Amino acid sequence: MPKKIDQILKPEEISHISQFSQEDKDWINSRIHDRSDGEAGVECVVRGKNDDGDYFKLTPEEIVRQYYAYKLMEIYGYTKEQIGFELPAVYAGKEVIKNKRIDIAVFNKDDKSKIDMIIEVKRPGIKDENSIADGESSTPFQQMQSYCRLKQPQIGVIANGDNLLKFYEAPAFDEALVIDKFPANGENIAEWKENRRFTFKQLMQADRLQTETLKDIILDVEQRFGANDSSDKAFEEIFKLIFIKLYDEVLSSQDADIIANDMNRHNIALKDIDDSMFRVMKFRARDTDSLADIYNNLSDLFEQAKNKWPGVFATDAILDMQRATVKSCVKELQNVKLFNSNLEVVDDAFEHLVNQNQKEGMGQYFTPRYVIDMCVKMLNPKPNEKMIDTAAGSCGFPMHAIFHVWKQLNPERFNLFTTRSRTPEELAYVQNNVFGIDFSEKSVRVGRMLNIIAGDGHTNVIELNSLDYPNWRKAYLDVDKWQRKYREGFDKLQRLSTSPTSTSDKTKFEAFNFDILMANPPFAGDLDNKEQLEIYNLGYNAKGKLQNKVGRDILFIERNLNFLKPGGRMAVVLPQGRFNNSGDKLIRDYIAERCRILAVVGLHGNVFKPHTGTKTSVLFVQKWTDDNCGFPNICPRPAEDENGSIDYPIFFATMQEPSKDNSGDKIYVKEDYVTWNDYKYITETHYIRKSDKQEVTKDEYDDSFKKSDYTVKVSTRKEVLEHKTANGSVDFIKDLFVSEYGELDTHKKWIKKNSSFVLKNIRKDADTFAESISIEQYLNLPVSEQTHYKEIAILGENTNSKISLQEYNSLGKDAQKFYLIAEDVAERTERIKDTHGHIFVKHDLFNHDPALLNENPNNIYSQDGIAEAFIEFAKKEGLSFFQ
Repeated sequence: MPKKIDQILKPEEISHISQFSQEDKDWINSRIHDRSDGEAGVECVVRGKNDDGDYFKLTPEEIVRQYYAYKLMEIYGYTKEQIGFELPAVYAGKEVIKNKRIDIAVFNKDDKSKIDMIIEVKRPGIKDENSIADGESSTPFQQMQSYCRLKQPQIGVIANGDNLLKFYEAPAFDEALVIDKFPANGENIAEWKENRRFTFKQLMQADRLQTETLKDIILDVEQRFGANDSSDKAFEEIFKLIFIKLYDEVLSSQDADIIANDMNRHNIALKDIDDSMFRVMKFRARDTDSLADIYNNLSDLFEQAKNKWPGVFATDAILDMQRATVKSCVKELQNVKLFNSNLEVVDDAFEHLVNQNQKEGMGQYFTPRYVIDMCVKMLNPKPNEKMIDTAAGSCGFPMHAIFHVWKQLNPERFNLFTTRSRTPEELAYVQNNVFGIDFSEKSVRVGRMLNIIAGDGHTNVIELNSLDYPNWRKAYLDVDKWQRKYREGFDKLQRLSTSPTSTSDKTKFEAFNFDILMANPPFAGDLDNKEQLEIYNLGYNAKGKLQNKVGRDILFIERNLNFLKPGGRMAVVLPQGRFNNSGDKLIRDYIAERCRILAVVGLHGNVFKPHTGTKTSVLFVQKWTDDNCGFPNICPRPAEDENGSIDYPIFFATMQEPSKDNSGDKIYVKEDYVTWNDYKYITETHYIRKSDKQEVTKDEYDDSFKKSDYTVKVSTRKEVLEHKTANGSVDFIKDLFVSEYGELDTHKKWIKKNSSFVLKNIRKDADTFAESISIEQYLNLPVSEQTHYKEIAILGENTNSKISLQEYNSLGKDAQKFYLIAEDVAERTERIKDTHGHIFVKHDLFNHDPALLNENPNNIYSQDGIAEAFIEFAKKEGLSFFQ
């Protein structure tokens, strides 16, 4: 019985030949036959049989090659005569590498001497065109490029039947075209390239973030920028390009909705979605486009984006970079999909773009999104509540508060950072209830950009120095440029003041009526300006004397509490020392007098690495209320005991998972898998009729009069017996495998070859040596005597006893050569993806994805964490924001 492709491909490959339909697999299986040597062969769709009249050996690469040749003929109209296999690569009349030939050459319809396409074929297990596979000396890309530069076809292709189908254009063959289908036979390839429609579907297919980080891509953009332009302008101009890129993606939001609907509700694969009516994306730079055309196109998009989202750039701002720089940078960014279901993608770029030295010098560090999410879940903002971040940075807290409330407004919608249009209620929340303040102009602009997109052109993210509020008018309000950009948001902020009509700026801007404040203020550096210190209670020591200097994070505690109305709640990141240093008791008493301490969550020391190893905690509080506070009495102060003390439960927790390693690199949730196979070896005799190269039965051979008309071959066939899980998968979770079947090494076994040794020359040596000996006897012979013997296979199934890994390792090298693998397990590690298809950081702050199936009890991918424990505590305690 001939093998099927699922017996030839590795288990992990057969499940990943995504380009093959079931009909394609059936077609290939129908062409598989046993070769004369007993191995699997194929009747080639182009060549038929080989020169010996036998079938071509069927390797994983050959399966993929047959598939593409078949598709070229059936779908794209090419003829057999136009398709060549294994074309030799000859340089200057000399074949360079005898065993390396062009996998598929597709010849021109009218001129058979001209090659239109060269296709470099790889097995499905080779996923990366830029990595060198085992046994190779160059990458698939380098192989394709070298052949194409030699033969100069119009198109070079790399294909593996799965994730690789990449087209490269002449003459350099160094830039991939984002196309997912071949040109038809006779189609003008220049027109095929020029007229291709790059839609949101193609962007999703080509998205570089599937294999790269945006931070690394931005580094490449900076290098390209610096090659043509002044590096002093890098932040401003690259920020413009990101702004334009986001706008271009938003213009295709309807197409993104169609894709999401087809994939999530109708289970249609991305490659099968019809995008013929989709918008063509404009953030592109083709080699055939002139520098002027690319610059003008991007300038037009920039003007449109500024009109839709005012306040990020001045109305007269232009792309202030060389034309060549625009083209070079756009080519780096054009195959990046910025809109994603979370802000991790944009954060990577933001953390690099905003001058890190500027942020770190101020002791201000970017808050990881998983810390932000924990705080948001624990404070549970509501649609009718006002929230602010007084050290907003990239607006992580405001943005995730937006996501949280959007989920309440529309529980069934995909409420994250996507291109989808928003309801009036969702937009109203962003435009009227969410605020952010930061004194870094660069940070504010990035935060405004994200907030403006969420708010459809409106934002309340404002450049202000939170601590120096008495000087807001002089430093900001009296500046025309500031007024034009921030007036709309600032007017809304003023209306939330506790004294909105006061003529004193100090009084007017000192206290506000926010429901929620979340912030990670700078926690390094002191303020020593007397004018600033004297307006804060915490600027004085326990004896009432003004201090010479005070940590900025201390002043932020007081400032933040003044932003909250009675009953308002706060989450703030603080250095751990503020919670236990004896010298900071004054601060702790100040907080306890004004607030109920809800919770303290200790963060791991690696959370803010690589920027700082400072140990931090998040403090959660709610301001006390009473019947005379002017607001509902939702957080009344407990009655004092006889000693004047109050007592109430406080939630304490400590983060156990580090989330980052000691170098500051994120630790992602991973799983270890194994595949488990047994191998059977059967030695058989094959009888080949010489006249037509056909295999015949033993009976026909035995009955034949002239045995010389036949070739007799003995070969050993290996059968792979795959073990599968209860659900039919060939992938076992390593932990579960070990617990059920034992340690991996116990499933690594060998079997001695079913062979013996016979004399090469019986007539000459029979009197001196035994005619037949075993493998053991052969190994015990001196080398000089071994030369008289040859190895022969014993017919039938190999039933020798298996030996363990330990036994195999104890054998000498000479003996090991006579053993075959009888049982084996192969290990691999993969990053787990959530139900949205994204990798995620391993932490214990909250349940990242409750819908994600946890298959391994020893490696929980996503489970309830600190936030869920606090929510349970809050409900039990009757806290107002969880009633």
